[in-house]
Amino acid sequence: MMYLWTASGSGAEAARHASGVTDNAIAARKAAESLLRTGQAGSAYIECAYTAMGARALSLCYVRTGTGWSGRLSRTGGVVWTPFSEPVQAS
Repeated sequence: MMYLWTASGSGAEAARHASGVTDNAIAARKAAESLLRTGQAGSAYIECAYTAMGARALSLCYVRTGTGWSGRLSRTGGVVWTPFSEPVQAS
């Protein structure tokens, strides 16, 4: 399992994004939290993914699972992580 994290800027920095990939959920959370706590980001997302082989190029790619956590800075200065998951599409 891999963890894709993204932290989006806030206010005048809204167009800025920081992101990364790690094999550790705690490392992803710490990276995103540091940006939230310093005010460099207004929100953060961590999504679970797995690696797969791309059929055409035979290269590795990340396949998002649709599950993870969204993070926001609380009024007390802590980061609150809320789990999310995309609904499964009926076939």
